[in-house]
Amino acid sequence: MVCWYCFIMKVGFCEEAAEDKTLYQETEKFEKYGKLFVPLVGGALLLPFVVMAIASASWEEFSLSSFLIGVIVLFFFIYGILALILGHGLILSSIVQHTAKKVCGLPFHFDDSHKGDANGGQLFIDVEDGMIVFISAFNPFKIQIFSAARVDKARTIASPIFGIRYVFELDGKKVSMYTAAIDDHVIHLRSDEGKKAVEEADRYVAYLQEAKWTAEQRGR
Repeated sequence: MVCWYCFIMKVGFCEEAAEDKTLYQETEKFEKYGKLFVPLVGGALLLPFVVMAIASASWEEFSLSSFLIGVIVLFFFIYGILALILGHGLILSSIVQHTAKKVCGLPFHFDDSHKGDANGGQLFIDVEDGMIVFISAFNPFKIQIFSAARVDKARTIASPIFGIRYVFELDGKKVSMYTAAIDDHVIHLRSDEGKKAVEEADRYVAYLQEAKWTAEQRGR
């Protein structure tokens, strides 16, 4: 089997793989969110209050209604920016892609990779060795390596309203990877688009299950 990203590297897309040997070590604890993710999001949500508090300091007379209106307007503005960055993978997906270039240097046999959810996370499955690599969009600078034995409850979920995806648990934490996300239309499950997305999700579920079986047989 051929590493898909390494194949792309040969035609000039992928940069040279990093030689850092620490990349080869299995991740002890799955970190879906980076250490700065929660503080940054929390700080962004508190920012409207801080801005209005500073602005109201120069008012001749404080008005609670004006203060609250300003907070609400700023909140929706900041919320819109966060939705673009987090919900649609803006910025984060490009960081994940840059981090993913280092996967070529790992000593595994990745025959499939997938960037499938709205947040741009990427999953690499080594069926032959029973290993997986996951780069979370909410922790985009870190390559996390796991024995597939740590994967549980892999399954396909198909909804015309909430999208088509395959989900699995990694160290008990749920991971969702979309093969067809809801953007501006409802997905009809019996349409060609719906059937193709379900088949793709089923295929990755099978890969995860096969990799898990391999890992368990090898005692990983």
